[in-house]
Amino acid sequence: MPSLLHAAALLLLLFFGSPTAYAYDDRVALVIGNDTYPTDPLKNAANDARAVAKTLNDLGFKVVVKTNADINTMRSAAVEFAKILDGATAAVFYYAGHGIQYRDKNYLVPVDAKLTSEPEIVYYALEVGQLLESMDDAKVKFKFIILDACRNNPFSNVFSATGLAKISKVPPGTIISYAAAAGAVALDGDGENGLYTKHLLTEIRNPANQAGPMFQRVQTAVAQDSSNRQLPEVYSTPLPRGAFFFAERGASPAAVAAAGVSSDAQASLEREFWMTVKDSRDPRDFRAYLEQFPSGTFAVLARNRIDGLKTATTQVAAAPLAQPASATLPAPQAAAQTSEASPSAATSAVPTVPKAEPPPSAPLAVPTLAHSETRGLDAKPAAATAPLVPAAAAPLQIASLSPEQRTALPVVATTAKVLSGLIEFTDGATYNGEYREDKNTKI
Repeated sequence: MPSLLHAAALLLLLFFGSPTAYAYDDRVALVIGNDTYPTDPLKNAANDARAVAKTLNDLGFKVVVKTNADINTMRSAAVEFAKILDGATAAVFYYAGHGIQYRDKNYLVPVDAKLTSEPEIVYYALEVGQLLESMDDAKVKFKFIILDACRNNPFSNVFSATGLAKISKVPPGTIISYAAAAGAVALDGDGENGLYTKHLLTEIRNPANQAGPMFQRVQTAVAQDSSNRQLPEVYSTPLPRGAFFFAERGASPAAVAAAGVSSDAQASLEREFWMTVKDSRDPRDFRAYLEQFPSGTFAVLARNRIDGLKTATTQVAAAPLAQPASATLPAPQAAAQTSEASPSAATSAVPTVPKAEPPPSAPLAVPTLAHSETRGLDAKPAAATAPLVPAAAAPLQIASLSPEQRTALPVVATTAKVLSGLIEFTDGATYNGEYREDKNTKI
């Protein structure tokens, strides 16, 4: 029976696919490690660089790696890196070796550097800001600078400053991780790797680790392992929408298995991925989820969202331009159109306003009843500027109104039988004119 480790490796192979099938063309890295300095050589910088380069390569990065490089080699590597940045979504620059701060900028020291004065560092070392500018110029979405260079200063007789300075000009979408606090010195380590890189190699392989939290986990692990003698620092600017994982689809089975990823970690990765896309209006985000987790917990939801977004897009594209509705016409014209369109409406219980064409130069008005000197009502038209009064929702009950209220009643159209003559009401009021047969509604 195969061991659990072999079974897990087989499962991960099926889950992540082959490394060649998922290798990225849009993830690039430049890795440099220098330790063979003529004075103050280091123990693990070149080993650190080789280990990081191999890990990034396993995770789908195209890597340029140089070890024990002189200034010309470092500059050539920076140029090569700038060329492959075109079209990259993510870029990493990792350096292990001696570094010096000068005028708030950080310079990485080649193995052939011979500095006799501070200004020479500008010409004989590689400035970190130049690499960051190259990433930004190429519009790389996720930019990572990892500096395991906060080690002892080999030119202390020339430079008084130790460690590295905080980079002041940082573009959006950048994470900068220092192996030690600004101005402090990192530990070279007693094993094959420096203390910082040892923990970086462990955390970066874990597909459950999103980029930002991953660097924080390294920071915590180094602080605990060194009893707070070495305190890494992480600086970042707001990252673009969407999470970044170093060990996602590009991870080879060997790299993932080496990280000892459990099923809980895989489930956590899936949840984090889904949370970053679940509210998206872009179908490509859900396709990316399905490409990673074709049978995932949220696969059905992802497919439904894709179908829904496609349908919504098709409906919007096919919808004709909206025509002006009758509600946008003046009220009397809209009412008239409604009356003409529905002949049966004329016989309904609800009175309607008859169609009237106003004079071109005067505002539309409706005649109202003026109050005469007697208690009766006189059918004289009111001022031409009187507003149009809409039809009531039910027959007007004149008998229930006071004389003053009656005088304010508008003239309304009706199709009921019309009579004329004198009407006397129980309260003593009289009305002489046309009225409906039921004697309740004035005409």
